[in-house]
Amino acid sequence: MSKQEEYLDKLPQLLLDYQFIEECLKMYIWRADVIIHLAAKAKIYYRGFDTKKLAKLPLGRLTEEFRKRTDRDDLLDLLKKIGDERNFFAHQGYLLTHEEHKKEHEALQLLSKLDEAKNRSKSFLKELIAETCKVSDETVPEIIKEMH
Repeated sequence: MSKQEEYLDKLPQLLLDYQFIEECLKMYIWRADVIIHLAAKAKIYYRGFDTKKLAKLPLGRLTEEFRKRTDRDDLLDLLKKIGDERNFFAHQGYLLTHEEHKKEHEALQLLSKLDEAKNRSKSFLKELIAETCKVSDETVPEIIKEMH
């Protein structure tokens, strides 16, 4: 398999990871809001984020909402990097010219960038799912513990 073919094979997998990150962020935000609502119920009214609007938020807005509900600066820093990478691969990943893909050196650089982004997204997902489980007092699923 050529480097160009390998890149084109891995790109949709990475884009799917980004969608999964968005869904996990939505789940975390929703669960955090439920906890806040239940805890504050006797003293103040807390509505939290509208679930219909939450379902439509892009990654940038999800990041802003996540920032309000976590003290994990390490995850926020990682999410910022992931957001930049996601924008690059989602908007330009398939638009690279045929000539750029044909050049072995450039194809290797692109593939390396994609692999680094994939590793970062996988690491973030693992941490985010663990955080979400902590928020809801659930145990971390075995499948997450096995992710590498």
